[in-house]
Amino acid sequence: MSVAVFLAPTAFDAFQIVEEMSQAGLPVATVKAEYGSTVVEGRDAPTLATRTGAYVGRPTPCIAELTPLEKGTIVVSRLDLDTIGACLALMGQKPGDENFWAGAAYLQVRGPHRSGDLPEHVREQLDAWSSWSESHLPLGPFRRTIDVTVHVVKAGEAIQAILSGDRDLIAAGRQWAAGHDAVSEARLVDESPLVRVFVTEGPRCSAAYYSPRLGRIVPATVVLDSRQGTITVACEGGQFDARLIVRELWGSGAGGRPGIAESPRDRRMGLPDLIMAVNVVSRAVEASWADNDPPPVDPDAPPELTFIAVDSVGGLKIGEPVIATFPFWKDGAITVRSLWGGSPVLVPGGALFPAYPGFWVRIEERAEEPGAAVIRGRVFGPNDAEDALTPLMEGEIITFKGMELYPDPQRPFVYCSPWVTAEDGDYVIRCTAVQLLPTEAYLKACHKPVQEKRVQ
Repeated sequence: MSVAVFLAPTAFDAFQIVEEMSQAGLPVATVKAEYGSTVVEGRDAPTLATRTGAYVGRPTPCIAELTPLEKGTIVVSRLDLDTIGACLALMGQKPGDENFWAGAAYLQVRGPHRSGDLPEHVREQLDAWSSWSESHLPLGPFRRTIDVTVHVVKAGEAIQAILSGDRDLIAAGRQWAAGHDAVSEARLVDESPLVRVFVTEGPRCSAAYYSPRLGRIVPATVVLDSRQGTITVACEGGQFDARLIVRELWGSGAGGRPGIAESPRDRRMGLPDLIMAVNVVSRAVEASWADNDPPPVDPDAPPELTFIAVDSVGGLKIGEPVIATFPFWKDGAITVRSLWGGSPVLVPGGALFPAYPGFWVRIEERAEEPGAAVIRGRVFGPNDAEDALTPLMEGEIITFKGMELYPDPQRPFVYCSPWVTAEDGDYVIRCTAVQLLPTEAYLKACHKPVQEKRVQ
């Protein structure tokens, strides 16, 4: 028996393989060859798809009843357990354990966060698989069609060993499960009661709905995989259709299931795409709460931070009502309709202030002195907006208006200057310069009288 498995990164690549192999007189099966709204179908062999068009609602491929091919080709779009299970069945090499494959199918549909619903021994087997696969299967990104037959065969051997109770693999799975939450939390960049946001380099974080800090399940996750250049949107309890969200954002090339979907595979995602996705997902979750009260904010939770996007450099007049919609990255930052007073304007968990076009500024703390231009926080911008960010050297001391700023690895720091006073005496806060330390080099504000140079 001779069956080869090819991973095609785009629908065009998949169509090309199907056509070439079919013309050569070989049957071609496709397994999850779904690219957004396009399904690449097999020729003289099964088409295994579950989320697009006429294939919606069909059984997950790993539990489908399949007759092994005597010869031919299998085309896939990814290498997950569901895909591999179907490939092994078509190759006549699938290890037989109904409980294991039923568990894999259950998590494929319901999400990895529901692994607690499974029997303990099945959960341990799937954890062992996750541990093995993360260190042995190619993660991508895939820019061209590749032969993954050897990887599928080795995966089958690993699954057989796991099902046979291989002590080393089971132990590795337990260790992986124990550290998985920590791995995910280390990649968390922001969260709110609406959405958790991750930036990862391979490890999967989409199912990390539980927030240890907030002490609750958060309805949605948005994950940027910087290695593969993909963004994954997931929801925990059907608050929105993730598939519709990604297609709204990036067109028909994006796709997935209602509970989890991802960006098009032929387009590389970056930070601006992440910010856009977080905004859309946040609004979708908030809309699902329109007729219900959102979960209450824990009054004992740490002080929350606030974000705002500003389209142009401008100001907010103190004492003036403000209408603003925040991107929901922190507690208290839902939709603020009326704010009064403050310095410049205080909102739940932070202060509001304008920034460069397209920037997101998280404000943690502002100096007490009137007119001081020191704010702790972080700045995000499209492509890092190098023209608007002036990096400061690690260890450099900045002095400004009676303050010295020293390195501190514990907190990020943004320096903004100047704060302009309007002619009528009302403070109009304008950020005309932004300086940000390099990665992992931060500053701490220390109130000290100084006679040295001042930052201009």
